[in-house]
Amino acid sequence: MKTMTKETNPAKITPDVLKELQKSLNDNIKDDFGGKERKNGKKGNNKKGKKRKSPKRSS
Repeated sequence: MKTMTKETNPAKITPDVLKELQKSLNDNIKDDFGGKERKNGKKGNNKKGKKRKSPKRSS
């Protein structure tokens, strides 16, 4: 029975931990890279241009 609880614990922890890790990673990435680069608008404009061209080429 003890082994069952040990096996179920990590399974239950994974979804909650993943959400917390993703939030912390997203915050860290925005502070380090995403926030500064997105504010500059360099990557934003490039991404928008590429996204607009791709659907036109596919269609």
